[in-house]
Amino acid sequence: MHRKSNRVSSLRSVVTTVAFLFLLALIAAELSRNEPHELMGHAGVSDGDTLTLNAQRVRLKGIDAPELQQQCERDGKNWPCGLAARMALKKKLGGKEIRCSGTAFYRYGRLLALCAAGRKDFNAWMVLQGWAVAYGGYAREEAQARQAGKGVWQGTFERPEVWRRNRQAADEDNERLVIPFLCAKFGVLCAETGGNENETF
Repeated sequence: MHRKSNRVSSLRSVVTTVAFLFLLALIAAELSRNEPHELMGHAGVSDGDTLTLNAQRVRLKGIDAPELQQQCERDGKNWPCGLAARMALKKKLGGKEIRCSGTAFYRYGRLLALCAAGRKDFNAWMVLQGWAVAYGGYAREEAQARQAGKGVWQGTFERPEVWRRNRQAADEDNERLVIPFLCAKFGVLCAETGGNENETF
């Protein structure tokens, strides 16, 4: 009985130690994420507000550019403003060595950062030229771009966050339409995935 009690006590001690070490690791990781991160080098451009620098994805802080597939309206016609925003940023970078610095991480592990080359602030420039809108910063630059009719302000457009939200809603609607069709056509597939042809979607 005494030996059993010792074993239980030892097990508790091990579990407590492991839990404590795990907690320390979590705290260290969180502190590390809040430390200043600075990257320098030549960046690749994913879209109008996302770069890849030294294998790290970087989200330009304070701005929101049209998504690559997003269309805007100008003179009664649609035009690919998302692609145009990406090309504008790529041209502005021009292969220069840039510096990005930030202390927080955005979704998908992207560093939320301010990026510049010398005194050129690329975040501000994208909004000022109308290729991005203010997203927690740069309200003055957005107002100037709107007044001058630059970039997306040449016509009408959905703000990128609204476009993403509408696109997600449309995808969900399509899913609700497609799944019943597939279930009716391929009943075996639905049975394998837990579906039921009598189920209401």
